[in-house]
This record gives sequence, structure tokens and C-alpha cells, in this order.
Amino acid sequence: MKNAVKTAFLLCSALIGAGFATGREICEFFPPNGMWGTLSAVFSCVLMAVFTYFIIKYGEIISQNIVYRIFVFLFLVCAASAMLAGASVFPGGRIIMTVLVVLTYAAGLSGIETAALVLTPIMALYIFVSAFLHGSVEIPPFSGISSHPFIYAGYNLISFPILLKNIKIEKPFAVSAVLFAVMAPLTIAVCILTQGFADFEMPLFTAVSGGVLCGFMLFAAMYTTAACSAFCMADIAGKKYGYFGIFMSFCTSFFGFGRIVSTGYRVFGIIGFAICMFIGTGSFYKPKKRNTAKCAENRRYCKN
Repeated sequence: MKNAVKTAFLLCSALIGAGFATGREICEFFPPNGMWGTLSAVFSCVLMAVFTYFIIKYGEIISQNIVYRIFVFLFLVCAASAMLAGASVFPGGRIIMTVLVVLTYAAGLSGIETAALVLTPIMALYIFVSAFLHGSVEIPPFSGISSHPFIYAGYNLISFPILLKNIKIEKPFAVSAVLFAVMAPLTIAVCILTQGFADFEMPLFTAVSGGVLCGFMLFAAMYTTAACSAFCMADIAGKKYGYFGIFMSFCTSFFGFGRIVSTGYRVFGIIGFAICMFIGTGSFYKPKKRNTAKCAENRRYCKN
């Protein structure tokens, strides 16, 4: 169970990045839309938990595919660039973030797991407390604006087959359950916090009026996601190309945080959801077992 919790926290740290911690993702994909917006966000967490289970069990069928790996590498560059762009709101934040990511990346997976295990509970606690102190319990009227739970789940899970490939997981259901138990309440808390602030680039940060503690939590969220992205880049293309990916992320971060989230994440989300559906439906296909004795006698049977 300890391994399941540790793995779930690693996955949560990959999800709780700049977009989530600022509230930008929630407002982008689940805009204030009455109770429907919040329920859609929770439904997206259900999708993430279910697909995570299938990815743990059967994700290896796609993790070696070259087209998929190139696609994920490009997404990771996009995700890391969003984190670095978000860090630019702090003095020297983009440079500091890049240096920290490089140092953690050099330490390997153990360094990323340690950071996730320490920072994820702290960030979760901060969001819960902020929702209690600053959140509004008023439910906004239904506005007819569409939510996008499938796209949100899709781009969040794109890199999971790569991230989980080198981790031995004995209880995949436990990982999915812990992931949902952390992400669903957090998503509801962010929905509550960001009501009335959807037009701001950083809704949650604006809702709690900033401050040193909020700034630290935001920076930590960006850092853990960027570090996980860097590790996955290395797993896809090798360590030296991971450094190249970080450099690409640094360059593309100058496109701006809001633009990267609103445009890049949507495109990758649609394709990512299709990939998750492929893994989920593919798990129900079981190839026929060969009759090895008959195969030895009849080569034609073996080929069929």
C-alpha cells in the first residue's frame, strides 16, 4: 500500500502543475456553469482514475510505440514550457525554475519521487485551507458554457504510460483510488475558489490575494510538474535529449502561460483522450493462446 500511495502522489504532482494551482485549467475547461461545471470536473477525475488503472495494467502496449513517444515528447515540452512561463510571474522565476528542474532531473527518478512525496500533501492542504477561508459557497447560475472533462482528462494522462513504465506497481486499483481521493476534492476546492475570477490569467492566485505562502505553493506546483515532464523526456529519448527538451521548454515558455494552456493543452487533450480510449478498449482484447505442441508439428498452424 505504501508503494501505491507513493506512486499516486507522484502522479498527483504531475497533475498539480501551474495550470491547476493557478486555477487557469479549471476555468478553461470547467468554467463557472452552475453545479454542472463542478460535477463535470469530478467526472473528469473519475475518468483519470479509471484510465490510470488501465494504463498501469496495459499501458506497456503503447509506451514503446515510436509515434506515441514523439507525440508525448512534444506534449512534455509544451507542459514544461507552461510551468516555466507561469514561474515568470516571480522575479527571476523562469531562470530559478529551470535550474531547479535541471538539478532534480540530474538526480533521477528518486529525486522526483522525493519531491512529490513531500510537496504534494503540502500543496493539497494549502488548497483545502484556502477554499475554506476564501471560497464562495454560492452556486453560480447555469450559463450554458460547455465543460470539457474528456479533453481535461486526456491531456493530463498523456505521459502516464511513460512515467509509470519503470515503476513496479503491485496494486494498480489502490493507485487509482488514492489518485481520485486526492484529485477530486482538490478539483472541487479549486472550482469553489475560482468562482468569479475566471477572467483572470491566474484565478486562484487572484482569489486568495497572492501572498508569500501562496506564491511558494504555486512555485512548488510548477516545479514538480516540470520535473516529472523532464524525467519523461529522458525516458523517451535518452538523458542528453532530456536536457535538450528542457532547453526547448525554456524557449517556448516565452509564448506566455495563458496561450500555452488555452491552445496547446486543448490540442494535446483531444489526442490524449483517444490514446486513453485505445489503451482502455485494447485491454479487453486477449490474443488466442498458441498450442505449442501442435505449433511444433505444423508450421502453418503456428503462422495462423
